[in-house]
Amino acid sequence: QRVPVALVNARLSARSARGYSRLGQLTSTSLNRFELIACQSKSDARRFKKLGVEAQKLMVVGSIKFDIDLAARRVELDKITDELGDVIKSRPLWAAASTHPGEEKLVIDAYLALRERGLETRLLLAPRHPNRTPEIIQLLQRKGLNVQKRSESVPLAANTDVLLIDTLGELSAFLGLADAAFIGGSLVPRGGHNPIEAAAWGCAVITGPHVINFATIVRDMERDGAIRMVADEHQLADRLASVWLDDNDVDEAQVARRFIETRRGATRRQLDLLRSLLV
Repeated sequence: QRVPVALVNARLSARSARGYSRLGQLTSTSLNRFELIACQSKSDARRFKKLGVEAQKLMVVGSIKFDIDLAARRVELDKITDELGDVIKSRPLWAAASTHPGEEKLVIDAYLALRERGLETRLLLAPRHPNRTPEIIQLLQRKGLNVQKRSESVPLAANTDVLLIDTLGELSAFLGLADAAFIGGSLVPRGGHNPIEAAAWGCAVITGPHVINFATIVRDMERDGAIRMVADEHQLADRLASVWLDDNDVDEAQVARRFIETRRGATRRQLDLLRSLLV
């Protein structure tokens, strides 16, 4: 019916590109049916072009993931803070976001290493899959840590070492409480998770080496000093300690926030491109 079709916020990993390339002409013919492919990065655009997409159809506009609206999340953050009480702020706070099996042990070891250095912190632990809560609680208790589940929706006990985020949809708001955030799936080979929300909140952002799922974003953040990469739990503890002991890390949190601010606008740019197709 001659309706223009566009692919927006387009991302194409090297692995996916290799797979599509095996289909040869079928891939290029199918992709060229789009009037426009709005790519997240230059790397994505290059991969689409290598698959045979006509150059004039490719535009690099950035990722809409940078267009985070924290206003609604701040309302949620205030609600969470009221429920937990002022005790949530009684210790330095850090988050381990979207952790995977085998990773919680490394995070706990880093927590205990901080304690050995005299840093009595509180950990906001958010497993990627909350149904793993029972096994994680057992692990924490074996390590002698006091744990409380977020789903209990009660004021935080003063002796709580770890608040286990076993609810859905609240992680972003909790990142707003944290001084630092470790992004999970990266100390174990799961490809990592999105560091953008942690950076938007102004956390000192930390990741492990396994970041293939967000390689471009992590590379750009690392280049600009908006994220630090660690190899293991020992380096994680070292990096976390520096957050509270090194005054320079206040600036690094601001760098992370500025990194996000300067990349906003992809949503508007893509809407403008879509409108141009309708003229």
